[in-house]
Amino acid sequence: VTVHGGLEAPLEVFQNISTQGAYGCKAFSMGERQMLAVANHRNDVTFNVNSVIYEYSAASNSFVVFQSVPTHGAFGWEAFSVGGRQMLAVANHHNDVSYNINNHRFV
Repeated sequence: VTVHGGLEAPLEVFQNISTQGAYGCKAFSMGERQMLAVANHRNDVTFNVNSVIYEYSAASNSFVVFQSVPTHGAFGWEAFSVGGRQMLAVANHHNDVSYNINNHRFV
């Protein structure tokens, strides 16, 4: 994933983030915190790879790993709130054996 910054054209690269066959990413806020969730789909061997949620760090002026989440062929993330609680859902696709897998929700 390449994060671009600035509003002038052409956009400048702000940060490169390593992925494992990423299918999507979702930027969202948690209060004052700026987050970026990357949906890793697969590596060369398996669909069972971790997807990563990053948090922007003003101290390092970069996105740093906030949490690594086990996923199964992740397609994407969606951020939303329920009753004042911030939620994050991931859409899983395949776990190397079956398409019938449970999706996870995270607070």
